[in-house]
Amino acid sequence: MFDQHQDSTPILARATLNSMAAAEHQALWLIRDMGHFVTRSLATSALTLSQHDLKMAYSAAVAMIERDEMEELGRLLSDLPNLIDFLPDTEDGLSLLHIAARQGSPNSIALLVEHGALLEQGCGTSQSPEEGPLPGWTPLLIAARNRREDNALELLDWGADPAHADPINGDTPLHCAASLGMERLARRLILTDAPLNAQATWSSFDDELGHYTGNTPLHVAALGNQLDMAWLLIKAGAERDLAKDDLRSPLFYAAARGHTDVVEVLLASGANPNAREASTVGKITTDLTPLHYAVLNGHTHTVAMLLCYGANPTLVESNSRATALDMARRNDDAPIVALLNTAIKRDFTEEVFSGMDGQTITWQRRHYVEMTPFLENLLTECPVNSRGLLVLSDWLAEVLGAENRVHLARVYRALPGDRKQMEK
Repeated sequence: MFDQHQDSTPILARATLNSMAAAEHQALWLIRDMGHFVTRSLATSALTLSQHDLKMAYSAAVAMIERDEMEELGRLLSDLPNLIDFLPDTEDGLSLLHIAARQGSPNSIALLVEHGALLEQGCGTSQSPEEGPLPGWTPLLIAARNRREDNALELLDWGADPAHADPINGDTPLHCAASLGMERLARRLILTDAPLNAQATWSSFDDELGHYTGNTPLHVAALGNQLDMAWLLIKAGAERDLAKDDLRSPLFYAAARGHTDVVEVLLASGANPNAREASTVGKITTDLTPLHYAVLNGHTHTVAMLLCYGANPTLVESNSRATALDMARRNDDAPIVALLNTAIKRDFTEEVFSGMDGQTITWQRRHYVEMTPFLENLLTECPVNSRGLLVLSDWLAEVLGAENRVHLARVYRALPGDRKQMEK
């Protein structure tokens, strides 16, 4: 009798413990759903879930990704293979690979891809970046937008498409890299044949540019004052004068913002300093030049750099009938008025610091006249495109001084004949 009583006690105890354990698991899941907080005990308990509990398992997997718990995540994915493609019924609609791209590690990305995660899977149902990822964002786009450079590089290693653009606004991973100055990512994207001149369609407004669009990665680099990025894109072959219907090349963006170093990179690569826009506001279409924008916004050093590279201070804007000098006078901007007056007199000798090589450059007409025959012969013997001209400009600056880079660009733009033929 005593022996039977001893045998039944452990049985009752175990039954009680099992019941308590089941209740504890249910309570833990309830806490997670209500408080959005996953504990380690919850994450490990996910291993016992059935295939029908994907939503709860997804929450546990997200916690594992955030904590970089790869062994636990690997076991969970092995037990629930369907979890790899699961998209929660939420506004952002992120798969586990999207989560890993945004806030995980390269290791988590590798593990998910090895388990069959789709590299080009789109996400999201919200309609603005403020609410969450837009529909169609791939893991690579999410990694690039969130400045997770290592994650983006890992995705490219696994074969993510570098040309996949945001289906709503046309941004590519290269636009993101150019905007945020991620040079390692930009180099890899270029090596994998990312489209250098892809044009985004998003639009914005500021007091310096008015309404403007995202346009190409080079436009984005010019907007964000990304000097090294602009240099890299141009040397890779990005078109320096490409523009949409408003005809604003990247030079307009850099000049309006006063990004003098980027202005010089563009000008040294052959960008046209006297390009005209066709920007429509209401019923008025303006045809301002980059110089007009720099003057209107009071960017003295940018004005000087544009003048060094041949910007014409006498060009008249059609609607206002104003030259850059007229605009400077209306703004009562004495330093810029002085600069433009000396340029009009053709004795411009303003010194401007060059961010390209840490030197001060000076444009003097006497030097230009002396150097012109040599530079014309150099360009004749070495036909160049926009990429080659910048390389040649770098060489001239190193061997003969930075001021000769200015002369080379001016001679290049003054060459007779069909320049497009020369660049082919």
